[in-house]
Amino acid sequence: SSGINAEWPLRPGMGADTSQISQGFSWLHWAVSVLHRDLFYLNNGQLKRGATKDTTNELVKSSLDSVSLYFDMLDKIFTSRDYLLGSVAWFCDSAVALILEDASSLSLSSWPKVLDWLERVKEQPNWSVVTAL
Repeated sequence: SSGINAEWPLRPGMGADTSQISQGFSWLHWAVSVLHRDLFYLNNGQLKRGATKDTTNELVKSSLDSVSLYFDMLDKIFTSRDYLLGSVAWFCDSAVALILEDASSLSLSSWPKVLDWLERVKEQPNWSVVTAL
C-alpha cells in the first residue's frame, strides 16, 4: 500500500466541501491546459508544423507574457495563503507544482512567493510518490 488515501480530500465530509472540490478541479484544468501549453511553447520553441519563424517568435513571446502574468497572479495569491485553496495542500497544488517543475527555461526568482509555495508542496509527504510516476 502506498499510504495514499485516494478519497481525501475529494469527498464532502472528509475535509472538503463541494465548492473546494470544484475550485481544485478548476486549478487542475488550468494547470494541464493553459499553463502547460504556454510552458511547452517556451521550453520547446515550437508550436505546430508549418509555422513560420515570425509566427513562432510572436507566439513564444505571447506565451512568455502569459506565463509572467500567471506567475504574478500566483505570487499575489500566496501573499494571503500557503496553498492554492488555503492552508492545506491539495491535489491541484501537486499538479501545478509538477508543471512548474518543467519550467526549465524560466527563472522564478521574480516570484519569491511562488518559489516558497513550490518548496512547501515539495515538502508534502507524498511528493516523492507524485514525482515517481
